[in-house]
Amino acid sequence: MRASDMRGFSSVSCFNVTLEYRNEGDDKLQRKYVISLSDSKDHDAYATIIYLRNAMRHPEVKQILLNKTRFELKCDGASSNVNGELMYEIFVKWPQLFPEIFSTVEEVSWVPYCRNHGKCISDSIFGTIDVFVRNKKVKEQVKDTKDVEVAILEGLDESNQKKEKEEDKIDMLILKKNLVGKRATNKNMIVIVGIQSSCGVTCFIQEGKIINHLYPDVDRSIGQPIPLQRVVKKRKRILCLKYKPYVAFIPDIDIIVTQAHNRQKIEDEFFRSFFFMFNFLFS
Repeated sequence: MRASDMRGFSSVSCFNVTLEYRNEGDDKLQRKYVISLSDSKDHDAYATIIYLRNAMRHPEVKQILLNKTRFELKCDGASSNVNGELMYEIFVKWPQLFPEIFSTVEEVSWVPYCRNHGKCISDSIFGTIDVFVRNKKVKEQVKDTKDVEVAILEGLDESNQKKEKEEDKIDMLILKKNLVGKRATNKNMIVIVGIQSSCGVTCFIQEGKIINHLYPDVDRSIGQPIPLQRVVKKRKRILCLKYKPYVAFIPDIDIIVTQAHNRQKIEDEFFRSFFFMFNFLFS
């Protein structure tokens, strides 16, 4: 997402987690958007893991996830979502990092959308955020994550005020998280052969069993068993990348003058050729 129309200005990364859930004793589906803003350029599996961890540590998100028996993570087919590093994070690290949440969880499923799936609710929220930021840019400059956050909050407040029904209002949480320093040299993975073609993977926490769903099925116990085995690989890059900071745009006057001179030169040559041809035909 661009923080400014000017190419010399900075950019901001925007990562979304959409929580769809039902509370015990209430059949009503509820939805909460958790938006992470960052100055970091990384959009790989490592960045996805960091943003997900940061979201799950937030008290509001943790409260939603408590006392649940089953999680299902849906995502598109981007390489940052379909990889063995994320599988290890979800099925092995999460129960270790968040024991309070996973004390009641029986199974966790990772289910990517099929190809050409069209727009889902997680995609459409970026269109809404883009409108909020563009409206802000009409009034003033939007230069960094702080300005983007203000733009989203102001747009969200204005949008919700126009909605009469409480259930129609957008429930959104804004977080900021930058990837800093160096990553670990090695990464832990669960190797799943043909993961790009998988219809999903389910881990039964208590049994320590992983099932690869080769074919679509609502029964998460149907599929090919996979050994829960850690594979360690070296990272290709350990440094985290960051967008350049905001700088005021200073136009290069010399370029404008040169362009005007070249344009005038072309026009003069055109008219000279035109009059020469005119005199030649009618002389």
